Amino acid sequence: MDETETTGHQRSRRTKRKSPKTTKATVHYNCAVCKKNFKQRSNLKDHERVHSGERPYSCEWCSKSFSQLGNLERHLRTHTGHKPFKCTYCDKGFTSSSDCEIHQHTGEKPFLSVSKGGYEQRIHARTHTNERPYECNVCCKRFRRADALQRHVRIHTGEKRHQCQLCPASFITTGALRVHLRTLTGERPFQCDLCGKRFAHSNSLRYHENKIHSKTHIGL
Repeated sequence: MDETETTGHQRSRRTKRKSPKTTKATVHYNCAVCKKNFKQRSNLKDHERVHSGERPYSCEWCSKSFSQLGNLERHLRTHTGHKPFKCTYCDKGFTSSSDCEIHQHTGEKPFLSVSKGGYEQRIHARTHTNERPYECNVCCKRFRRADALQRHVRIHTGEKRHQCQLCPASFITTGALRVHLRTLTGERPFQCDLCGKRFAHSNSLRYHENKIHSKTHIGL
């Protein structure tokens, strides 16, 4: 073999492409009724009980039964009085994490840690004492925080300082602006844990859960 053939053979070995690696296909488990898909078979089985009405988890204290184990566990705490979820600030106990979060939050932002300073501690204490030292001069409504009063006053003055970047609309609060943006972008950040349906607003999700899944929630 001459030098030209040797060089060509080496070049062909260098330029030879490797065959692409085959990726393992993701398995999805589809609901036969509503066609919703799940990544895990166990999640599909839980979901299917929404359609079938099956309630395999029964309370040993009363006659109620539930479609999901988590719902039974929450229900059992009404009998045992067990409150595993504790408030970070006052040690009050709750049977569910959602009740604890509601207790600890004002609006959409959680209270800052008490250890960070006296101001945050005083603000949080007002959730327990119901102290509302800030009063509106127009309608006499009272508030726990000065910034909450400032936002409220804009309802009377009509000031709309939060401008939409996609259209000419403006709003009094950032929360109202966020809700408006979802109507333009189609974002639906609130998802039902039982059927997977998504909503743009949290109150729409609560209405859906109470109307569609209320029997599942209360174990009737």
